[in-house]
Amino acid sequence: HAQTLIGAPHSESATNTLTLPSTGGNSYLLTAASTATLTNKTLTTPSIVDNGYIQFGTDNEVRLISNPDKGLIIKHTATADDKPSILTLQTGETDIAANDVIGAVDFQAPDESTGTDAILVAAGIAAISEGDFSASNNATKLSFQTGASEAASEKMSLSSGGILTVADDIIIGDGKTIGSASDPDAMSIAAGGAVTFSQVPVFPDN
Repeated sequence: HAQTLIGAPHSESATNTLTLPSTGGNSYLLTAASTATLTNKTLTTPSIVDNGYIQFGTDNEVRLISNPDKGLIIKHTATADDKPSILTLQTGETDIAANDVIGAVDFQAPDESTGTDAILVAAGIAAISEGDFSASNNATKLSFQTGASEAASEKMSLSSGGILTVADDIIIGDGKTIGSASDPDAMSIAAGGAVTFSQVPVFPDN
């Protein structure tokens, strides 16, 4: 009924074997001519071509796209308003305690030929719990980690209350300002280091 199975050319020396299932159930071959669906299959070292993509969702609205010679792109293909791409890092832990890492992004060069410190995690950003989670608490800080000659460690953190803590100096650009929400340029620092205040400084009584 118009179905043809074509074997390899006579000159082909390789052994090519097509094994049909010996037990019940249908067997389907993938085709380049139409869309095919794989169910419960394991792909071993699959290769996605440049600019190729994997689609997720019932409407295939989320794509993981190959960005040639750069990396990966996550794109939400819907064109309506408020359709951002969101990457969520989740933990499966059921009892979050203080200092548990909920999610992290690490940066590393593990193939660096000099080895030792060079192949350690060089930088990272982590979400770390500030206490035991409960029905009324999920206090979490963001930890910003960098390494000099070490595995990256925390050098700056933003607490759940919005307090920014840094381990070393804070340097701002020449002529830039430091202020508050109601007075954003309360203090400016010139290139030479001269400090100018927008208001008369108030000093505590001795």
